[in-house]
Amino acid sequence: MGCSGGLALAIAVLLKAIFTAEEMPLSLWMFPSGADAGSEASVNQPPDRNGAGPSNAAPADSPQGSFPSVPPCLQPLPSNPSVPSVPSLPSVEENNLVGREQPVQQLAEARFDWEKYQHDKIAERLSVLTPNRARDTDTVDAIILLKRDILDRMAQLDPNPFWAEQRNELVANGILNKGAEYTIETLQKKLEKLEKDGINSAVFKDLEKLHPDIHNE
Repeated sequence: MGCSGGLALAIAVLLKAIFTAEEMPLSLWMFPSGADAGSEASVNQPPDRNGAGPSNAAPADSPQGSFPSVPPCLQPLPSNPSVPSVPSLPSVEENNLVGREQPVQQLAEARFDWEKYQHDKIAERLSVLTPNRARDTDTVDAIILLKRDILDRMAQLDPNPFWAEQRNELVANGILNKGAEYTIETLQKKLEKLEKDGINSAVFKDLEKLHPDIHNE
């Protein structure tokens, strides 16, 4: 009797729940508790005069009106210490600094001690071709100075850049007497004639032969 009474009570509760559900409004079935209240209004909103359907745009002050947030898949990955980082490129200022340092370094490497070179070449020539002549430092320096003065005068008389460009090499290996060095006295006389007579002097014509273009004519 007790079991049959409990079963009858359960059946009665079940039937009451069914009848109550049938009486529930359709809107509660379509939009359960917690749903957006504006959703029902949007669905049931009739089309406007232009025939367009219901607008899905959210109000300007609504959170839905703002730009969407970046999806998690597009968020930057955390740094991994095991992965090497890409080295940064030098700035424009650093590039300009490197560009200025390179020519300076090249000039320093290309610097040549012409004075020592000239002194060594003339002293060697004196010792080999005219061993009886003096070849001390003062004598060699005097020969170098006289040769420079002669070539400077040639550059004034002849506008050809050859004399200025080849001046250092000609002091060391040019203005020679059949391969040997002229004496200091002879060089002084040549300089005097070149300053006095200019392009009409025999010295000028002899020195012109040092120019390869003139010598090959």
